[in-house]
Amino acid sequence: RCGYIKKNAGLSEEAMEFFRDAIAVMRVCERSNDVQLCSTIESLGILLEATGELEAAKDNFSEAYRLYEAAVGQDDIRAANTVQKLGKVLDALGSHEAAMQCFRECLRVQRKNLRPDHEDVADTLVCMGSNMSLSDRFEDGIKCFQQALSIQRSAHGDNNVLVAKTLLSLGKAYQVTGAFDKACVCYKECLRVTKAHDKDNSKMISEISFGMAESHEANDNYRAAISHFDEALKIWRLSENHEQRLAIVLQKLGLVHLKIGENEKAADFLGE
Repeated sequence: RCGYIKKNAGLSEEAMEFFRDAIAVMRVCERSNDVQLCSTIESLGILLEATGELEAAKDNFSEAYRLYEAAVGQDDIRAANTVQKLGKVLDALGSHEAAMQCFRECLRVQRKNLRPDHEDVADTLVCMGSNMSLSDRFEDGIKCFQQALSIQRSAHGDNNVLVAKTLLSLGKAYQVTGAFDKACVCYKECLRVTKAHDKDNSKMISEISFGMAESHEANDNYRAAISHFDEALKIWRLSENHEQRLAIVLQKLGLVHLKIGENEKAADFLGE
């Protein structure tokens, strides 16, 4: 209980110490099939992941999943939730094939226990779409994002931050496959929702604007590209530790201005 109190208070290091102590006591008491042990190991894994200790988080999620399987069976939704967390960490570590196996197992159990339109199903589909994109399987990823988007819109409507995040992922996948018109549609709707419901999320707004600008540029719609590159530029000028991104967007703006014959503006951006 102390661990969860510290976790809720944002005191991750103290929470992890309490969780470690609780796990040690439960092991001594031979409570290896105890659901409380499973959930405590899982909670420790969540904090380890949040603090960037991905290998340790992987080990905790793997153990928690194994123990859940022994305690409640592999078709229990708690086991599915844990194996999804394991998949996310494996993806972050670059083990995409192993991560996909986790996501498929999670989806199998979710579809057995939950409604087909449950938002947790959508979350796993988004994980699968992201995994496929990381593995250069963009067409398959697009299908997963589309399925997830349909569920999210049914559950939350169009004006929802989760919908916006999936639209951003779908837009990126369309952009990589050369479907620039479809990418622009996704980005435009994503930008509208984000500005309406998450307007302080400058990181996401700049990311959307940059993707939309690149898609417009690829379609030779240079004025629209400049407008969106400018929006990303304004945000990155005000942000710290974005020198590399700032340099990229300045170069992009310079090259687009060159394409439309605005050589002085091009020189200013490229010079900067």
